[in-house]
Amino acid sequence: MEAAPVKDEETVEVHEQEKEENTKAVEKHGIKDKAGKVLSREKMEKFKEKAAKRGVVYLSRVPPFMKPEKVKHLLSQYGDINRIYLVPEDKTHRKKRTAAGGNRKQNYTEGWIEFEDKRVARRTAEALNARQIGGRKRDYYHDDIWNLKYLKGFKWDHLTEKIAYENRIRDQRLRMEIAQAKKENDAYLERVEQSKQFEKMDERKADKRPRDGQQQIRRAFMQKAPTNSKETRTLDGDATGLLDQVFAASKRQKTA
Repeated sequence: MEAAPVKDEETVEVHEQEKEENTKAVEKHGIKDKAGKVLSREKMEKFKEKAAKRGVVYLSRVPPFMKPEKVKHLLSQYGDINRIYLVPEDKTHRKKRTAAGGNRKQNYTEGWIEFEDKRVARRTAEALNARQIGGRKRDYYHDDIWNLKYLKGFKWDHLTEKIAYENRIRDQRLRMEIAQAKKENDAYLERVEQSKQFEKMDERKADKRPRDGQQQIRRAFMQKAPTNSKETRTLDGDATGLLDQVFAASKRQKTA
């Protein structure tokens, strides 16, 4: 199994630079044992030779709720095992599974097993892959299937580098998500503040308008309707006839 793919040239350069720095540090200060003491050159050479003889087997699927101790116990029957690492299931997935009523035990998704002898590691992977785990019939994992593959040329250091790389990518992704969430939160707060300002402006405008229930005072003036030209002519004719009658009556009186 190969290390996780690198997305850009800059990340490759950083990765290679870290690897060179680690190599220089080992050459300068040497490798330390469990007690923290620096190994001598001879012991360091023996350590490298011993590490070169080791082989790593990849477990692509871990049987449900099988713990690292159980995996080591089952596979150590075929050869000496130096180290084992199983990847726990995602916390979000586990939370959903347990919330749905699933088993609360720790589950693992994949793993790596380092054998002291790479030849034993190869034989074990080829012999057990796609085979039943077996054992006693009452055993919980009796009918489960092994999914093993020998990783040629793969060393434990590659695994630690892969895990460190994935941790850096995860941390970077987490920082980006936090920054994005902060940006969205700031934008939301800004919109809320703008909304408050608009509400205050509307309130000030409403105060300037007449309030409900208060009627504006409107003055009304009586106006005469305009006189029609036809009516004017009729009135003029009637007045003239009336005057004629008055003058005629006065003449008759004088004559008498």
